[in-house]
Amino acid sequence: MKQGSSIASLALVSVLALGIGAAEAKPKAATKCSTATLFAGNPLYDGEPNDRVTPGTRINADPPFHFQNLAFVGKVLYSRDAGELWAVDTAAAKPVVNRIAGRNGGGSNSAFTAGPCETARFGWIKGIAPLKDGSLFIVDGLANAVLKVKDPAGKKCTVEYWAGTSEPKSEFNPGSPPNMGDKDGPGAKAKFSNPGPIVTDDAGNAYVYDSDSRKIKKIANDAEHTVSTLGGKKIDAPYTIRNLTRIGAKLYGIGDDSTTATVVEIDTATGATRKVIEGRSEAFPPLPASRSATLHGITTDGTGLIISGLGAVWYLTTSGKLTHIAGDGIPSIDFPRDGYNPKAKQPALKAQLPGARAAVGANQEVGSFEFITYHDGAIYTRGARGPGYFVEKISCP
Repeated sequence: MKQGSSIASLALVSVLALGIGAAEAKPKAATKCSTATLFAGNPLYDGEPNDRVTPGTRINADPPFHFQNLAFVGKVLYSRDAGELWAVDTAAAKPVVNRIAGRNGGGSNSAFTAGPCETARFGWIKGIAPLKDGSLFIVDGLANAVLKVKDPAGKKCTVEYWAGTSEPKSEFNPGSPPNMGDKDGPGAKAKFSNPGPIVTDDAGNAYVYDSDSRKIKKIANDAEHTVSTLGGKKIDAPYTIRNLTRIGAKLYGIGDDSTTATVVEIDTATGATRKVIEGRSEAFPPLPASRSATLHGITTDGTGLIISGLGAVWYLTTSGKLTHIAGDGIPSIDFPRDGYNPKAKQPALKAQLPGARAAVGANQEVGSFEFITYHDGAIYTRGARGPGYFVEKISCP
């Protein structure tokens, strides 16, 4: 990507559309959707799962980019592929993917360093969250660290340590992650253990789900980036949180225990939790009753919640009312069906959105292939079927 002023200005436009401050904007609720269109990737790709694209590749070219995580800042869509941060200027006439920072390593070694984006390295990115100024928080789940990427779409792109591991590791064994633990305090001395999902608030604070400790960690926007545990205790349900979003002073997490899915609300002031919805597959129509309920993606339109899992998308009010808004929820083993054409528009409720469950995690590689975000009146949901990674754009309304 050309990291010039035009791209940077696009990235700073409408940051609120991401949902990080959307509660204040109060856009029209996305309770109904019309059509689904392939935005990027190719669900029918039958190459090798580890095929990778090169910078400057069109977003619909083969092999498809993996699109792990989806985070908009204005017209720029940020994503990642393992230890690399990538971006797409969606305002371009012919959008392409370009690497911003990080380089995937090979063999049994990983790297973790800050500094200029062209030389910075991440072990394994598991979360991306934007801030109002267009910068990004990056969670490195393998290096047990939270970093800040400044000017990601500009000429002065740099990566800074923020909390957790703060010493550069030009090489480390991923089987022995650095600085692993559960320790609050100043960011430079804090410890995480496999951190994943992350969201921010309007004051610049970050909230991270620390997967092994099962705690929500707040990283304050103060001089020391002070880390504290919300409520001082672990989150009991769901067993693990795959993704997070925020509406006002409440966080919303999504997860399951392989049979029962849960959406939980967490108060950022007290750490108090409340189940918004919980149930097996019959609680999430049109999922067949024979299937385990598995939810992967959660985002917000600023008013309610948009959740996804196993080829279906729902709108969920914070009081627990669920509405099926997209995807037919038919198992991916039956995909494609009825002359499926990836380039054709599909009615939202009949859209084939193959989801997959496999051992690969933002939050996320274990059993979580779907990432979702809401931007400018549309839902963007990422799915996969084997090596066929893709992002579907669902217009709402």
